[in-house]
Amino acid sequence: MDNNGLNIFVVAGEGGHFEQARRVTSELVDRGALVALYSDHSSSSGLRNVNRLKNISAYSKGSGVRARLQLLLGLASLFFYALRELRRSSPSLLVSTGPVICIPFVLAARWKGIRVVHIETWSRFKSRSKTGVVCYLLANHFFYQNRSLSELYPSGDYSGRL
Repeated sequence: MDNNGLNIFVVAGEGGHFEQARRVTSELVDRGALVALYSDHSSSSGLRNVNRLKNISAYSKGSGVRARLQLLLGLASLFFYALRELRRSSPSLLVSTGPVICIPFVLAARWKGIRVVHIETWSRFKSRSKTGVVCYLLANHFFYQNRSLSELYPSGDYSGRL
């Protein structure tokens, strides 16, 4: 999967996160990058190279001990899966758009020395997402899509809407 350093992993959850990742992926492919998209979204929406992940988002909404344990085990499983995929493909960059499903990939990429870009979801105007809080600390570059977030992410960059 080597394309002159333009081998990129994009990781996104379902819904609006996937739509944002789809737009990023299309733009990267148009610029000649080789992109592999990882998502728990139920449809590939006509994109090639979509790798389906187990959906763990339901566990992140639960408050009981069982839901938290399932979330922890799901995240750990995704972390080891991410390490294996990153070792196999050696991407030069990982782009994440959230939500929680991205965190194991971001951690694995940072561990392996791969650059990480996180794009905070376009649905945030006045508060940070949980994933944004974590990725703001971990990502090499952090973008937000609404100017109103500039005070919450002072080291991030405004990118405009995808």
